[in-house]
Amino acid sequence: MATFLEFLESKLPANVRDSPDLEPVRTWMLERIEAETKAARKVSILIRRDLAMLAALCIAPERNSPRRWPKSALAVTRHQSGGFKIMLWDQEVESEGLSLALLYWHFWRERLGRPEQSRLYRKACAYSNLLFPNSKGKALEKQVLHDALSRLSVRFEGPLRLTPGLIRRAFIQLKA
Repeated sequence: MATFLEFLESKLPANVRDSPDLEPVRTWMLERIEAETKAARKVSILIRRDLAMLAALCIAPERNSPRRWPKSALAVTRHQSGGFKIMLWDQEVESEGLSLALLYWHFWRERLGRPEQSRLYRKACAYSNLLFPNSKGKALEKQVLHDALSRLSVRFEGPLRLTPGLIRRAFIQLKA
């Protein structure tokens, strides 16, 4: 297995192997998620879900794909001052853009869980224990994270192809 991984790493562009600093990827992701979340337009549930999944991937990259995370991984509490405290895997989310994307998703999931609201969307999704369920209440397909990246309104301008794996590496590098 290690030989195969070495082979795959050898196929990376030279600038990725030589320069392991992925700061531009981190900066771009944080800026895009914040800008897309705050955009003054009517946003679909899919875009809210995609932004929340990308935010979750940035916050907890060591937990692998957020597609299979339990609903309990995200906790939101209201402060007496009127603000919110967003916790993902018992880690407080400090970035404004990432926390806002997760907050919007949390409110949608909570609303969907109410009996009178679940008819607005598929009931299987409403009663799922997953944080990001599909319409049948099951885990999303692997392709969904790639689709989420392609839905961002501005494309990443860099020498690399932006993938969920690259984002994970960039944010793991930040925590190391």
